[in-house]
Amino acid sequence: MIQPDIKIIKLEYGAFPPASRLNHKIASDSLLLLATLDIRWDDPAPAPAVARCEKALLAFSPSFKRHECRGPQAYHIVPGNGRKAGPAGGPEPPGAGQPFDGALALMHLIEHVMIDFQCAITDQKRCSGITAAHRGVPGRYDLIVESPDCGIARCCLALALSSVSAATDGSFPGAVERDILQVARAAYTRPWRSLTAADLARELGWTEARAGRALGALRDVGYLSERPYTVNISGLSDFRVSSC
Repeated sequence: MIQPDIKIIKLEYGAFPPASRLNHKIASDSLLLLATLDIRWDDPAPAPAVARCEKALLAFSPSFKRHECRGPQAYHIVPGNGRKAGPAGGPEPPGAGQPFDGALALMHLIEHVMIDFQCAITDQKRCSGITAAHRGVPGRYDLIVESPDCGIARCCLALALSSVSAATDGSFPGAVERDILQVARAAYTRPWRSLTAADLARELGWTEARAGRALGALRDVGYLSERPYTVNISGLSDFRVSSC
């Protein structure tokens, strides 16, 4: 499989009342993350590649089975969506006369991964989103997802981009991603808390190295920031939830 080239063009967070007209499950006063992305993906058989990603993500998080999809059937992420995980060059799904847009399918998958990760962190009972292609700019897409918190929205988008991009190359989510989500949940539920690898290791029954990797990953995507010290006798990194 071929990894996509994904660039974030714009991020906005706030209320976007027109979104409720595109997806009736989004309330007009919902807080949303709007992300505009450019995706270049030249996989010769995108439908089977997307299907393999979906299968791996379903194994990682069975809650994907509860996701609802609207729009063309060929882009639904649940089993029975018409895509086959066959060999490269296999049949593409029907698209009502339109060719299958692999990058659009990938963007839609990013939307659902972001939603799943966000619900795992925040315990949201319901979360809706929208994926749309720009008519005038090939390869440009908008992603809109409900989110109660700007920082979590940006964090989950970054984790979704990383996970889906890696999955197209055969590196599917696993224990490392579960650790990151667990630590993100711990930080989200107590945002005032100071986090160190030693404290998390004791709390979760992990090694300090394991806790440190998860903290570092959340720092790298911008959700956590290291607290600066004039003097740090212990030498331990102290993390806090960043401002959005």
